[in-house]
Amino acid sequence: MSVKNLSLKIWLEITLTCFVLQSAVMAQCDSGYVDINGNCYWEQDIQFLNDLIANSNLNIGPLDLGTQTWTNGRLTYFYTVDSDLIGEVPVSIGNLNELTYFYSYGNKFTGSIPDTVKNLSSLKTFAIEYSDITGPIPESVSKIINLENLWLNGNQLSGAIPEEISNLKNLVDLSLAYNDFTGEIPSTIGNLSNLKMLWLPGNDLSGSIPTELGSLTGLEFLKLSDNYLDGDIPNSIGNLVNLKSLELSNNKFSEGEIPSWIFNLTDLEVLHLGNNSFNGGIPKEIGNLKNLISLDLSSNQFSGSIPAEIGDLTNLTWSLSLNNNFLTGSIPPEVGNLIILERLFLSNNQLSGDIPAEIGELDSLKALWLNDNQLSGHVPETLCTLNLTWGNQNGWDISTIYNNQLCPSYPDVLYPTCIADFMGTQGNCNYEQYNGVLYLKTDLQFLKDMISNSNISVEPIKLGSQQWKDSRLIELNLSNNGLKGEIPKSIGNPTQLTFFQSKQNKFTGSIPDSIKNLINLTYLEISGAEFSGGIPSVIGDLKKLEKLLLYNNSLSDTIPETIGNLSSLTQLNLHSNQLTGSIPETIGNLSSLTQLNLHSNQLTGSIPDSIGNLSKLTNLYLFNNKLTGSIPDSIGNLSRLTQLLLYNNKLTGSIPDSIGNLSILTHLYLYSNQLTGSIPGSIGNLNSLTYLYLYSNELTGRIPDSIGNLSKLTN
Repeated sequence: MSVKNLSLKIWLEITLTCFVLQSAVMAQCDSGYVDINGNCYWEQDIQFLNDLIANSNLNIGPLDLGTQTWTNGRLTYFYTVDSDLIGEVPVSIGNLNELTYFYSYGNKFTGSIPDTVKNLSSLKTFAIEYSDITGPIPESVSKIINLENLWLNGNQLSGAIPEEISNLKNLVDLSLAYNDFTGEIPSTIGNLSNLKMLWLPGNDLSGSIPTELGSLTGLEFLKLSDNYLDGDIPNSIGNLVNLKSLELSNNKFSEGEIPSWIFNLTDLEVLHLGNNSFNGGIPKEIGNLKNLISLDLSSNQFSGSIPAEIGDLTNLTWSLSLNNNFLTGSIPPEVGNLIILERLFLSNNQLSGDIPAEIGELDSLKALWLNDNQLSGHVPETLCTLNLTWGNQNGWDISTIYNNQLCPSYPDVLYPTCIADFMGTQGNCNYEQYNGVLYLKTDLQFLKDMISNSNISVEPIKLGSQQWKDSRLIELNLSNNGLKGEIPKSIGNPTQLTFFQSKQNKFTGSIPDSIKNLINLTYLEISGAEFSGGIPSVIGDLKKLEKLLLYNNSLSDTIPETIGNLSSLTQLNLHSNQLTGSIPETIGNLSSLTQLNLHSNQLTGSIPDSIGNLSKLTNLYLFNNKLTGSIPDSIGNLSRLTQLLLYNNKLTGSIPDSIGNLSILTHLYLYSNQLTGSIPGSIGNLNSLTYLYLYSNELTGRIPDSIGNLSKLTN
């Protein structure tokens, strides 16, 4: 035989052998099985997977869905998380009678649990979590007799929890959390003697906790929070000595103290009783629960003090929540023992006394809530050694300290820098702190009131130009700040104020009487306002005032007699208002006055003779009024006068001869009056005169030759 023929023979034998082997493999799939990639799979198991894929419009093969385990061609394990499955759970799930584990999370199944699940005779774990399954739990679930774990959390299941659930004698974990179940917890659950976990939170369950749950002596996790359960917690729960977690928060349990038997459950790691109606004190026996990692007693009606034994709970890690109660007394320094604690919530109580420095030893702390108490004294610097984020409202990882009575003492004690901007309101406290600097609260209130009246947004310490000394406001310039509304009565608060200036703000109303409290004021200027009232008589109380400038404000009424009390006044400027009445005689008491400016009002009456007492006066502006009578002879006493402007009034009589005594006068404006008689020859003594306006009067006689002595006259 040739080599060529020999090779052909070998090839034919190999090909025939492969065909026979392949035929043998294909032939080993028994009836009911299908071949996929050379392996045999139970056809009805594959059908379920294909039904899931078809319902969800996915483009994958059945063996590519989720995580699967097959044993002897049967599906025994199926795990799918966020696989985009939708639609109803196929009734073909009942085909999986060899399945031991079924878990789905985050898929969007709808409809109800099919009755065919009763055929899952081998199933030990059945879980459909965080889907949109609706309807009641079908009776068929209670027929999965080998079931050990039933997890149906996060769906829209409704109706009552069926009593038949007690048929699942092998059940270890029963978790029906965050559904819409109503009615009472069935007492038959107490028959599930193998149960270790019972989770029913986040439903609408009502009634009391059945006493029969006390029979579940192997139970480790009992979570019934976020329901409408009421009544007393049955004493039989005290039999559950293996409990590690007891969570009953957010229910309506009756008023009463924490049951004493709870403190015998020494294996507890989680005890959550928050948002119920428990009252009385927190017993010192709380210290027995040394394995606790989380304790929540918040939002109840607990009173009394926090027991020192709380410091024995050295395994507390996640949180210690005592907020929203009526706790009193001080924070025990023993909290410093809780060195691995991450969150300490003590807000909204009536705690008082100092913040213990030992809190600064809680290096693991992520959030500390101290707000809304009556804490007082110094804020320990040790708080700033902790890695905390401070804020102005509670947050899971935000620390708070506002609304207490933590008042710094000027000048020695300031708020620590880390919390200075988050102190908020501190009751019965004289000071507030901004950027590490103390400010007297009453002084700040004046600034806050002006901001509020004007409906503007600015921090009080940034309003206008300010100067502070020893935490008191001493100078304030508010010019052109867009302020409006009435000047608040709190203007009387900053009693150390020496300088107040406001230009071109649109204040309305009247100047409040409380301004009398500014007894240290030396400079007061308000112009460009739109007042409707007059100058308050209490202005006379400001005895240290040196400059009073209230011009161009629409002020009305008369100049108060009390103006004469301002003996330190050097400048009085009330021009361009709507003042009426006469110039008060008391004006003559202002012996330090150098400038008197009352022009452009509606003043009447005569110029008071007492004006001659103002021996330091350099400028006298009374023009544009309705003054009558004669120019008083006493005007000649004003030997320092440089400008005398009386024009545009209704003055009568002659120009007094004494006017010649004003030897340094540079401006004499008497025009537009009703003056009569001749020009006095003494006018020639005014050697410094540069401006002389006498027109529009009723003067007669000759112009005196002495006028030729006025060598500086320019007009």
